Formats: sequence, structure tokens, C-alpha cells
Amino acid sequence: MKKALVAFVVLAVFAWGVYQTFNRADDDMKNVGEVEIISTVEGKSKSCLLKGRKISKRYEDDITDFDVPVLSDIAANAVSVQKPDIIDEDNYISVCYEGEFVDKTEDDMYYNIYDSDLKFLYKTDTLGIVFEKGKEYYAVTDVKWGKPKNYVCLRYCFKIAT
Repeated sequence: MKKALVAFVVLAVFAWGVYQTFNRADDDMKNVGEVEIISTVEGKSKSCLLKGRKISKRYEDDITDFDVPVLSDIAANAVSVQKPDIIDEDNYISVCYEGEFVDKTEDDMYYNIYDSDLKFLYKTDTLGIVFEKGKEYYAVTDVKWGKPKNYVCLRYCFKIAT
């Protein structure tokens, strides 16, 4: 009876280990950082955490790419921020990255800017750019959270209203 009980416990622990090994789909999302967008107009700040979409992950030499929704689906749920008419110390848009990411510093981050029809306009490293007043734009950035050989890459999108 004791042998059967021990064999059952060992088999159960083995089965649990196999299950955990193959069911690690969202374990790579537990310790990723946060991306927060802050819009300050005339000294009044509004901040929102952005939700990222997983586009790829890497563990050692194994890279997995995920199905990414089209930009129109991502943009439909994008957080909207108001861009001030004039960028200065009291009026600005800022994106803050909290956590460990593969890119060296926040200064190494780039944004793909799209118009309201989701047509690609250009790539920039700053949001202090001039936009046409009365229009909406979308900024998309990809962030690799983790280390160069072990990361998860998330895509973030937000809308800039002018």
C-alpha cells in the first residue's frame, strides 16, 4: 500500500512538472515592465498605463512569433491623449518605461507615427513633433522586456489628438 501511494505521488509530481513545462504561455508576461503615457497641458497631468500586445518572445535561441492583430484592431482600443499646441515645460507628452528592457535607454525608443487612416507617416524618437491641428494620429512602439537572450516583445499603441 505504501509503495502504491509513493508511486502515485511521484507520478503526480511528474505529471504536474510536464504540465507546467508545456503550459508556460503567460509566464513570460508576469515580470514585464509598464509603459505609462503622461499628457500635461497647462500644468494639469493625465496619465494612463498602456496595455501591450505580445508579438514575440525569445528564450535562448528559440524565438516565437505570435499572431498580431492588424493595426486597425489595436488602434480601436488605443488610449487617447491630448497634444498641447505648444511643447514646453508646462505642456508636453511623455512616455515612461518602468522595468528592464533590452533597448539601452528610453532615448533608444522609436515611435511609428500613423495618420487617422492608419497610413504610415514616419518613424521618430520624440513625441514633441508638429502635428496638423484638429487631426488624430497613432503612435506605435515595440518594447522588448527582459534581457537580449530572454525577452518578450510587446507592441503598444496610443492615439494623439491635436
